[in-house]
Amino acid sequence: MRKLLGISLIFLFTSCTTRNPTYTQQFHYHDDGVPKPKVAMVPVYDKSHAEMPWNLSHELTEAFEEKIFLSGKFYMTTDFEMLGVNRLPLQEINPFLDDISWLGEVDTGTEFIIFIELVQHNLTPTNGESGFKLFQTYSLDVAMRIKVIDLREKKPKVILQELVQGNYYIPWRFSSIDYQKGGWNKKAFALSPIGMAHGKIIKRIAKQVEDYIMLAKLH
Repeated sequence: MRKLLGISLIFLFTSCTTRNPTYTQQFHYHDDGVPKPKVAMVPVYDKSHAEMPWNLSHELTEAFEEKIFLSGKFYMTTDFEMLGVNRLPLQEINPFLDDISWLGEVDTGTEFIIFIELVQHNLTPTNGESGFKLFQTYSLDVAMRIKVIDLREKKPKVILQELVQGNYYIPWRFSSIDYQKGGWNKKAFALSPIGMAHGKIIKRIAKQVEDYIMLAKLH
């Protein structure tokens, strides 16, 4: 009962939110007439406790959504949007636990749901703390947990669960450019060392998610 109440609240709040307007400019079918998989992506869970001057969850969520949306392979839905850890407490309905049966209780047209958790985001000086700050280099260690669940049957099925890790050389700490939605700041951030590092791991994960969902859809 508590789980059902929590799920009901999620969809109540979801119905009151707004999303990227491009979500309304989608096609249900590929050019050959084959229906696209209906896919929902939950905002990225940030469990890294990284001290950055911007919200990593918001940045990564927007970057992933843009990457997946622009591929044109899926029909993106807004279902499950409010499952983000910064919006509603998960507790009993944590998708990264083994028990995902509660997802089968949700009345939704979504076929697949993507969960991504930022586990690690460490920016470590490679020259030690005594290095001259102007020329200080850094190592960015990033780890993200992915979980993709097939909701087409009454019993949800995990089709992808993996920890993806990456290590990136950062020639200087470019934290003076803050991630912002829209405008020049966002474009400048994408060209910064940290922005490019994020772009690389996002590309890896998005490609893997797309491949697994398309393969599951064929079967």
